[in-house]
Amino acid sequence: MSTKERDRLKVLHEVKKRHITQKQAGVELGLSVRWVRKLLVRLRARGDAALRHGLCGRRSNRKTPEAVKRRAVELYRQKKQAKLWHDYGPTLAVEELAEQHGITISREAHPKGSAYCLSRPTSGHGS
Repeated sequence: MSTKERDRLKVLHEVKKRHITQKQAGVELGLSVRWVRKLLVRLRARGDAALRHGLCGRRSNRKTPEAVKRRAVELYRQKKQAKLWHDYGPTLAVEELAEQHGITISREAHPKGSAYCLSRPTSGHGS
């Protein structure tokens, strides 16, 4: 749970205990009274976990499949060893993979660019 969600939870518990009003909670959280009411209904129905973001812990729909990543890394390494792509930057390497091999991989999808990701084996976490 993020700090923002914990702060919301703390304020909503205060509302539940009737220490503050829904209007005061809305002002404190920067939300409308209606949204505060909606959060309180969720809190009563599902408990503290109701305030977590709904997509938290799920896989992204836009994530590149591991098999495609492995294939791209394999091709990049082969071309680099053959001295064909030894001086390619991330953008050009991604363009060549798409053009020559039909592998579309986003340079922006990786935290340090495709040159970093293509030159290192994937560890399975954080990428």
